Amino acid sequence: MVTLVTPREAVLRGRRGDAVRVWWDAFRVHRRGQAAVHDRQRQRLADLVAFAREHSAFYRELYRGLPQGIDDVTLLPVTDKRQLMARFDDVPTDPAVTRSAVEDFVADPARIGKRFAGKYLVATTAGTTGARGLFVLDDRYWAVTSGLMGTLGAEWLSPAQLLQLAVRGGQFAGVIATGGHFLSVSAGTRERRENPWRHRRLRIFPVDRPLPQLVAGLNLVQPVLLGSYASVLRLLSTEQESGRLHLHPKLVLSTAEAFRGQNARALSGPSGHPCARFMAVPSPATPPRAAGRAGSTSLKTG
Repeated sequence: MVTLVTPREAVLRGRRGDAVRVWWDAFRVHRRGQAAVHDRQRQRLADLVAFAREHSAFYRELYRGLPQGIDDVTLLPVTDKRQLMARFDDVPTDPAVTRSAVEDFVADPARIGKRFAGKYLVATTAGTTGARGLFVLDDRYWAVTSGLMGTLGAEWLSPAQLLQLAVRGGQFAGVIATGGHFLSVSAGTRERRENPWRHRRLRIFPVDRPLPQLVAGLNLVQPVLLGSYASVLRLLSTEQESGRLHLHPKLVLSTAEAFRGQNARALSGPSGHPCARFMAVPSPATPPRAAGRAGSTSLKTG
């Protein structure tokens, strides 16, 4: 028997390779205007809440007193990392995801970027706030992140710049924390392993590398796209202004920290290439549709 699904249901199912599907869906909805975008947001929020209530013991308990068919995020109780980590085994919607199994997985550096339970990406926070976060992300999380990046690329870059990137290729450099299951390094490692041709131009620079070595490496690679933490980008801006760093990126991506526009302009140079503030971190306040999935994306042009 063949089961038919609507395009919207197909987007929500989270198959691998859905980034193009997400991009196309977002493109079509945005063309219909803000009312259509808000309608799609409400539909997906209602889907997420309904799924969480049915499959997650934690969210079923948390949402017990709420009305059915919620499509307004302000009606949902606020959750935080400490609360979710304390109830970890009650949060996932997949019984294979347990605190002990995830802890064992992230204890092994050799598993960075590999699939937990054969299908999930695992990411951790550093625990600098006193509570380390453990996040289990499915393929739909990555498809949505990649798809929306593609959709919003047109807002960051001109058609000529997009064409230049497509034709010339160019290196993408990430200056990130390594040596742990942090989101950037876990996702980058997995993508390079599973899609080596697509990510052959991705270069990872450990954030703790001595600054002179980091500057020399970036000068050699000359990345067209550069991504790092805001504090590191501010440091690189200083190196750029001093004349030691000579980069001309088409796009700069800042993650995890607040970022100021003047640093973006200093790093991009006088030609005024756009700089985008990009954050793609699991948000524990978002109810999951699959095991422990949560996602939040915030973009702001500089």
